[in-house]
Amino acid sequence: MNQQRQDFQWWITLLFEWERDTSTSLVYRILSADTLSRNPYSVYVVQSDVSGTDGYNHSYLNTKDLQ
Repeated sequence: MNQQRQDFQWWITLLFEWERDTSTSLVYRILSADTLSRNPYSVYVVQSDVSGTDGYNHSYLNTKDLQ
């Protein structure tokens, strides 16, 4: 049980560091969908249609004009 508590504490500490963006060289910021949806440039989508000849479509998430 002590090892399990230590493991949980390790993860909790690491997740709080990631949230604050203060961890070492491995920083994976935790963002909610709400945070991402507020910025129209936070999600970039690349889509491929391998069955056709039109190649790739790409643009920001809510853009109506795909490139």
